[in-house]
Amino acid sequence: MKNIATFHTHLGALDFFNGLKNLGDEAAELVPAPRQLSVSCGTAVCFSKPYDEASMANEDLIQVYQIEASGKYKLIRDEL
Repeated sequence: MKNIATFHTHLGALDFFNGLKNLGDEAAELVPAPRQLSVSCGTAVCFSKPYDEASMANEDLIQVYQIEASGKYKLIRDEL
């Protein structure tokens, strides 16, 4: 399973990426945010670990989506 997270700032994306690496997610990568996802900074993080609010908390996080096999995005976390 792959997920993608969007952020308010580049620094927030970098902090989240580094946190994922510390959690052992070697598949995590910084990527340009897909156009169909509304983002502020244009940077997103793809990752393979299941999203966990407690261990992946980040104040710049906007949304987390699960990337479905069809290539569509399923919203699993929203900052609201």
